[in-house]
Amino acid sequence: MPEPKKEFPFKLGADPEFNFTFQQKRIIAQALLQSAMKGRLEQNMGFQIGTAGNLGWDGNSATAEIRPTPSKSPKDLVENIGKLLAAAAKPAKLFKLSTLSNSAPVGGHIHFELSPAQKEASKQQMTNLHKKLATYFLPIMMGENKINLRLRLNTSYGMMKDWRTENGKTYEFRTPSAEWITTPKIAEGVLSYLGCVWHEASNNPDTFKGDKMIYRTEKQGNAIQEMVVSDYGMLEDVFLKELRKNVKKFELYPLFKEQIDYVLTPNKVLMDKEQVGYNIKQGWAFPEEGKIPSKRELHNKRQMIKKLGGMNMDSMLRLIQIPMNQDTNVSLFIQELKKIILAYGWNLENNYHVFGLKDDVDGYAVMDFSGKYAAGAFTNTIDACKTTGDFKVIHTTMQRMKDKLVSSRSASAEPGKNIIIGLNFKDRLKEDSKPFLDIVHGVEKKIFEMKDISPGRYESKSDSGIIYDIYHKAPSDDVSMVEEGNRFASMSNDIPRMRYGRDFDTEASSDDDDDDDEEYDPDDKVAKLLRDTVVDYVQEIMENEEVPSTSDHLKWLKDDGEITNKQYKDYVRNNHEGLEKRRDG
Repeated sequence: MPEPKKEFPFKLGADPEFNFTFQQKRIIAQALLQSAMKGRLEQNMGFQIGTAGNLGWDGNSATAEIRPTPSKSPKDLVENIGKLLAAAAKPAKLFKLSTLSNSAPVGGHIHFELSPAQKEASKQQMTNLHKKLATYFLPIMMGENKINLRLRLNTSYGMMKDWRTENGKTYEFRTPSAEWITTPKIAEGVLSYLGCVWHEASNNPDTFKGDKMIYRTEKQGNAIQEMVVSDYGMLEDVFLKELRKNVKKFELYPLFKEQIDYVLTPNKVLMDKEQVGYNIKQGWAFPEEGKIPSKRELHNKRQMIKKLGGMNMDSMLRLIQIPMNQDTNVSLFIQELKKIILAYGWNLENNYHVFGLKDDVDGYAVMDFSGKYAAGAFTNTIDACKTTGDFKVIHTTMQRMKDKLVSSRSASAEPGKNIIIGLNFKDRLKEDSKPFLDIVHGVEKKIFEMKDISPGRYESKSDSGIIYDIYHKAPSDDVSMVEEGNRFASMSNDIPRMRYGRDFDTEASSDDDDDDDEEYDPDDKVAKLLRDTVVDYVQEIMENEEVPSTSDHLKWLKDDGEITNKQYKDYVRNNHEGLEKRRDG
């Protein structure tokens, strides 16, 4: 006997979002996809992928969004989703496709086709229908990352009351996060389960008579959702048990039993997401094309240039962001690393943050965010420490630069995966990036051991030492071993896809060279004006004893008539995450 076709009498659709991420920072989806799809017809903020649907971005150009072709069959809809995600993964071999909201809130909205009667229903009738669906959605929410849930709710996304009808044709359930597209098994399970609930609520309303689990007021709904986010154990013991019993009475449960039973085991679903790191590329088993280059490949410039040929290199390099400060030639080292990453599709396991050490300080300082230092075959600043005072100066510097270069949003939950590197001054002047690249390669290959360093290891307990003395003969307003010429050097980190091109240290050479043109968008008039006027702006602000910020710099340009009010608003809107005021005093 042939197996009955698993489909509903109505169509299911969706427009889930996700984030392209690199080094735990969001990549602008529109920029990446337009670069990858160059020459193809752009429509509806994206690109049509055969009959599977549309791959693009939402109203926020940074967030990727797919719009699969609707289907009555959950399995067919998942196949369409898979084709769109595969098309997104192809040009993103360097990047993760993340369903988490730690870079920015992403939703997994699901659409249900309305019946003729539902198209004529009152708002109250549709609200009552929504309450049933939202209540029975709670097991899926139990299988979600609780930090992710909290991040969405803190920005008013994913509330229990979040729904709407579109064009009088579909009901859009806006509570779900994007996590359900992490794997095809979870996607099919969620669509099958919610389709079954929707069918029962629409066609067999008597099933829910006397169902005390259905929340009656918005306040009750919020309270239940808060218990889920708080991981309240009684929900698992009482609510979920009762809900499983009710679902087995639904008309279409036998047809989708396998998919529904899986979704109603939240711990298993959560474990499956964690196993693939909420990364769509792993969850859907898309091929990982990148590799760690060999030492020989690392320094073979001819081969690297050959591999970069044919790529839209300038655009792709701008998408790869590695936090750094503006010390002399740091950007050149970062640029070399980025080219190697792009040429070999090198998926870095760790997140790197880079700055420049002062003159007379030997070697490189390499520390992870847990405070451990790399030990290996490279000239190590830690080895140059001879006294407890020497070590304290280095350690204070590393901690200070960690705080400067890392925002709270991009900080990792795994301190050992975040590495901060202080670059040797003489190598920077010689533009010799080889030792730096070798260090990154050694960390990625786990050649270097990360060790706890105790001040007690040093024979001399006095403060005086080579490094300590260098620090104490520095000008009184210079508070570390960092080369930066003044406290305003890192304000440039507020400006996405560009940086200031001048060094305020009069003894250092200018950073304004041809290679730096790849660090900002030359077509962006506002970004160019910010770069070209930063010295005048900082000097004026310093005279008034104020602390500068990029947001204030933009207003300064607007007030002087250098940019229009529209340019100002557009730039602030497009780069709002990077324009949070920072106080580096």
